[in-house]
Amino acid sequence: MAKADPVIVPVENLSKDPYRSLVAYPDPEDSSIESRIRQLTDLGISSLEFQGALRIGRLSILGKGVVGLVFTGYSGGDRVAVKIRRV
Repeated sequence: MAKADPVIVPVENLSKDPYRSLVAYPDPEDSSIESRIRQLTDLGISSLEFQGALRIGRLSILGKGVVGLVFTGYSGGDRVAVKIRRV
């Protein structure tokens, strides 16, 4: 199986499909998505990278645990791990 190319999405675009379904997983309501985007911005996260071994729908992520999903993020030019709690 071919490996998918990473998709880097600016935080302000995370409210769009298909990204919104993972930002507020598993129940992407508008209020939850807006809150998550605000929190990411407040933490200095500029974008998320959808890549990794785990696929949810059409997107790949680093991991999925009991309480959250793990993404690659970018903050000040550095790659960082971003864990977003499930709704």
